[in-house]
Amino acid sequence: MKYFVFPKIKDKYVGRFTFGAQPLTLLILHNIFKEIGDSEIYFYDENIYDAPFNTSNLNENDTLFYSINLFNQERALQQINEALKINIKIIIGGPVIELAQGDITKIGLKPDKNIICLYGGWQKIVEFLSANFQFESFEYSWNNFHKYQLHRISNKLIEKYTVKHKEYSGFNYSGNFTNIHSKLGCNYRLKTGGCNFCSRHFENYEQLSSDSLVFLLENIWQSCNVNFFWDSSDSFFYSNLELEEYIDSGISDLPIELLIFSRLNNINSRTAELLKKCNVRSMIVGIESGSDRILKIANKHLSIKQTFKALDFISKYNISIIPCLTIGHPTENLVDLESTIQLTQNLANNYNIAGFSCSPIMPIPNSNYFNRFLKKAENINLKHLLNLQEYYFSKFVGFDLESAKTICDELETLNELKPLNIWGDK
Repeated sequence: MKYFVFPKIKDKYVGRFTFGAQPLTLLILHNIFKEIGDSEIYFYDENIYDAPFNTSNLNENDTLFYSINLFNQERALQQINEALKINIKIIIGGPVIELAQGDITKIGLKPDKNIICLYGGWQKIVEFLSANFQFESFEYSWNNFHKYQLHRISNKLIEKYTVKHKEYSGFNYSGNFTNIHSKLGCNYRLKTGGCNFCSRHFENYEQLSSDSLVFLLENIWQSCNVNFFWDSSDSFFYSNLELEEYIDSGISDLPIELLIFSRLNNINSRTAELLKKCNVRSMIVGIESGSDRILKIANKHLSIKQTFKALDFISKYNISIIPCLTIGHPTENLVDLESTIQLTQNLANNYNIAGFSCSPIMPIPNSNYFNRFLKKAENINLKHLLNLQEYYFSKFVGFDLESAKTICDELETLNELKPLNIWGDK
């Protein structure tokens, strides 16, 4: 048996979009390991089932797969250490493994012949999968998923994720929910160096063709009754031409709605019109700060004036916005914070805001922020990265971490200024 386990996330980190990535992972993993047959693959997510995953039922012929992030890391390590006693193969990947560059000692594990790490960005992972399994490319995986009776594995799981997502997001929509990736990596990073708080652990870039994306959406809709898709890519589009290609491929004809990530840098009136035709209902946008000084420090290549201009275009087509704000950029002070607070109030009062996402900056290894201010801490055990965040705030930001958390909580309460009904009946 091959077990894909999603460890329990710490309760305090279960947020509005926690239940999003797992359905996507099911789709990809099913294709990667299609040659071994449905009956030999078992998915278990502790976040949607009441009982924890039981490692005592495993044997030496089994393989465990884990995707480890900062929020499930503690539980994942506990299970991995238990499984190692049974002498089974364990394959681990995920954001924390990328940050550790495959050095498992940085996450508190001892080297072991039974542990294999998948890291080094998408190209390295593809090389590993191609050498060990029948796998050719990101796009090949999507284009062929419908041939392998996906719905037999994922229907019930996707229904469970939908229930959880509605519970934690507050969104109201019919049918089921899942997320997709139309792209891997960040094209903006390749062109401008990217945002300075980004970890850059996927340096390469790959994307689905417009035909493949529409094909994917249509088949998941038909197979799993999914009509609400969240594209978790860094940005759903980078140009109007890309949106026009989606429309030419038939995305407008599908009975679906999209929640997307998007940059505001290149949005004009035509862009907003095309987004509406692509069935985009809501956009998560990285506004980050109300201070132009801070936006320059973050390398956003975006001004406050440009932000409002882009939002004016979008609002004409009744596309709702979820602004992402970050608190704690290097040298940020109370004047900058006041600008961010005023910006947030302006947005809440004058635009179709579905909610705010606000979080303190995390100085993640390999980000420009980390490399500039905390390079000496490069060998830190990633289990203690949250402690490093507190140190970062005390040394390089004009206020402390607890103050930042309080401000973030207060800004997120602006969700209550407008009813969260964007997924209701049209």
